[in-house]
Amino acid sequence: MFRTAVVVALAGALVLPASAFADPQTPSTPKPTKSSSSTTKKVLWTVVGAGAGFAAGVFLGLNKFDDAIDSDRKVWTTAIVGAAAGGVAGALIGRKAAGPSVKVERGAPLARPDSLGISWESAVGKAPRTP
Repeated sequence: MFRTAVVVALAGALVLPASAFADPQTPSTPKPTKSSSSTTKKVLWTVVGAGAGFAAGVFLGLNKFDDAIDSDRKVWTTAIVGAAAGGVAGALIGRKAAGPSVKVERGAPLARPDSLGISWESAVGKAPRTP
């Protein structure tokens, strides 16, 4: 009974940050895109994912290796692997939660001020020269 209560509490604690930082999509009010806001979201999701993975790793490691020889090493290894996996998952979720990236509009190529009006072909001698 105690294990079930701990699992339910841990699952609730892991789901709470995901719902607290969820960003509802409201198309009627466009938001200005800021790189610091999206970067903050990505970092926050990565940290939350690493923390959740660490907690899950400790929980799983203690359940599996509690009575084993060198159990402390096995639990720590499980926790670190869980933190790494959670950090990767959090980074992937953070990439999606940060929203679409800023689109760069491609227009006509800019004229280079150092070209002096000489084309590439005439500079390398491939174009016929006019007298």
